[in-house]
Amino acid sequence: MNRIYITREIFSWHVSNDSCTYAMQADWKRPYEYLDLAYRTLNNHLDNLELIDCVSNLKRAIDHRIKKISSDYKFKRLNVFNYSKGDLDKLTQLGLAKPAMLHQIRAIRNAIEHQFSEAPNKTRCSELADFTWYFLRATDEITRSMPTDIQFCDSYIPGIDTKIWARFVWNTYTEALWSKMEFISNLQIKHVCFDQTEGYIPIDEVYISKHDRNLQNPKLDEKGISELEPDTILTIAGIYNFEDSSAHNIVQAYFNCDRGV
Repeated sequence: MNRIYITREIFSWHVSNDSCTYAMQADWKRPYEYLDLAYRTLNNHLDNLELIDCVSNLKRAIDHRIKKISSDYKFKRLNVFNYSKGDLDKLTQLGLAKPAMLHQIRAIRNAIEHQFSEAPNKTRCSELADFTWYFLRATDEITRSMPTDIQFCDSYIPGIDTKIWARFVWNTYTEALWSKMEFISNLQIKHVCFDQTEGYIPIDEVYISKHDRNLQNPKLDEKGISELEPDTILTIAGIYNFEDSSAHNIVQAYFNCDRGV
């Protein structure tokens, strides 16, 4: 038994993250250096022409942050999962940013650079600087630490372990992001199907045993599972290969889970 199918019902369960890596946090503070320069210009300028530098540094802060997130989280690989090609569009689709103000800053900066337009007044520049600060704060966490797992639980009570859960784990040492994740779960037989079925998630290289906290139970085959009661809990391990439409759900869950780290 090399492949089984898990119900997509798990995507309606509570989703959380319990582990992360800090290996990619280099340069995460650089946008704040650009923002500080912008505020310094805003507070000390003697001529409105100097506010051009303020807007330029706000754009640099935003662009640096977006490029870092795009690089760290391999945004180009998300194109095959029906995400937009633009990085800012992806941030919006993933629920990480609201684009209106970011587009305005870019548009103002481009108008100044290419059309020799005047910089906005001090009040407007102050608003843009504050919105840039909010954008950086909103994306600080995902820039500093990258989740290495997501866990779906059928019932969620803080501080209490649930019996039924499914966990996707990214091995940062051996696997590229969005190519493969380890799958570990305690699921009931009713959550599992052995034939390809619409609404189910393919899991490969599976190992299934009857769940028991105190015993290492032997591997079960399809016949052995069919002889168990429907509410029997199975411990299932395998690999998810991002080969079906469930990949989009997993990506969304990855970026929008409750982070417990």
